[in-house]
Amino acid sequence: MDETQRDHVVVGAAGLQTESWDFIRSHVRPSDRYAIETPDRLGEGFHRFMRTFAGYWLLPAVAATHPDDANVLVYIDERGPRGAVCLEAPQLVCVLRRS
Repeated sequence: MDETQRDHVVVGAAGLQTESWDFIRSHVRPSDRYAIETPDRLGEGFHRFMRTFAGYWLLPAVAATHPDDANVLVYIDERGPRGAVCLEAPQLVCVLRRS
């Protein structure tokens, strides 16, 4: 099993979509500070789960404690603002890089 296959086993075991997380990873650089944004309607538990998984998946990038401190915003299950790049399926994810 190669590294990509091992990574995909982890994503699948977490009940997540590999295509969506590969897309996110492809837009977050190792030196980035990112923040995870999720819709309020999905609750704090969902947000915490996505933030925790991203902390593993996006290493060595660092999670910002507040979105204002991030140079990359990752939107999960919601459309990002103008300028964000998005993947529509299998799960809506958008990434916005800020200067």
